[in-house]
Amino acid sequence: MLGYCGVSCTKCPCYQGTHNADIGLLEQTARLWSKGGEALRAVDMICLGCAQDDPMYEYCRTCEIRRCARGKGVSLCAACPEYEGCEMLQSFLGGQDVPHRKMWSDLLRVRFKGGRG
Repeated sequence: MLGYCGVSCTKCPCYQGTHNADIGLLEQTARLWSKGGEALRAVDMICLGCAQDDPMYEYCRTCEIRRCARGKGVSLCAACPEYEGCEMLQSFLGGQDVPHRKMWSDLLRVRFKGGRG
């Protein structure tokens, strides 16, 4: 299952911990993802993917890419007619590490095959 941007939700520790009811994984992820003075809790990590309305990790809930895709009524950025020139998506995928760059090719594959991943 892919998020709107192409992130594989099923590979995300929030999704895995929620789907498998693995509190230990959710707690571990909360510790790893806590930044500065913000201490995340296992309950903050509960997520079934950004295509759902709830439950969802807060970062995904407020994601501009998700908001854009939902506003345009597309199930995946690759289905958007503005996909290839999308600066928001290019910035997200191009500004990340190599696994995120691979998502660009995954989205292209989905775009030409059709479907959600």
